[in-house]
Amino acid sequence: KILKRCCKMAKKYGDDLVHHPDTKTFNLVLDGYSKLGMVDEATKLFNEMETTAQSRPECRLNIITYNSLLSTYANSTSSQVENAQKAAELLDDMLTLYNQTGSPDVKPGQITFSIVISAYANASSLSTEAPHQAEH
Repeated sequence: KILKRCCKMAKKYGDDLVHHPDTKTFNLVLDGYSKLGMVDEATKLFNEMETTAQSRPECRLNIITYNSLLSTYANSTSSQVENAQKAAELLDDMLTLYNQTGSPDVKPGQITFSIVISAYANASSLSTEAPHQAEH
């Protein structure tokens, strides 16, 4: 599915997609990394987008960007406790940015908070499953 999406985007936007990425382009790739569980790649791309946005406003972070990275952390099957902590830190960063700018583009919503709660639920299931598994 991700490859098909990328191909459709490439056909639609041509060279601009590759040479002049914008928020939509970054978010599309970030969403792909999220769905594939590629935590390191998603984090690197998010950081690259943050840096790029400083000189190119068309690449600014938005709620979709944040929720995509949060979903990557929440849905990862490895390092769940660490990823839950990363999700909480990212939410804190998001809240700080929103409080500083007042921009509705980065205002956490119900989905944002649900994703972070899910990350913690997934991490806590590790501690509750371990004793149960040992009994069998």
